[in-house]
Amino acid sequence: MGKMRRSRLFKKERENNVIDIDEARERRREKRRIEREKKEEKQAKTEKAVVSERRRTRERRRKLIYLLIFAVIIGVIVYSVWNIWSLKERERQAQEEFLAKQEEKERLQLELEHVESDASIEQEAREQLHMIRPGETVYILPTEDNTND
Repeated sequence: MGKMRRSRLFKKERENNVIDIDEARERRREKRRIEREKKEEKQAKTEKAVVSERRRTRERRRKLIYLLIFAVIIGVIVYSVWNIWSLKERERQAQEEFLAKQEEKERLQLELEHVESDASIEQEAREQLHMIRPGETVYILPTEDNTND
């Protein structure tokens, strides 16, 4: 049915009008040129969209890489600061321990000097061993503990 219609229209057109070949060629060229321009515009838009999408993707990747590098640097800095802080804390504790040990050493040295003195040795001998010097008399007084026996 499509062919019949076309051919009838063509016959009528041919009968009524004379077709100028140069004019028909020019119209066809113009039509092709317009179609080609539309196609190029469409292709340029898609290429532009693709290029713009690629650019956005690259920018996102670049930002992500910068963010990761920044995070790593911040992490290293935080770790270093924490490490320094903990070492300072250990140093403070060791210093306190050192001072406590030094005070204990001084106390013990004083006690040793006191214990090694002749007066101290004599006092310990009299009190614990109940020793006396020749010619001395020892008097033992009853204490409350001894009276209850």
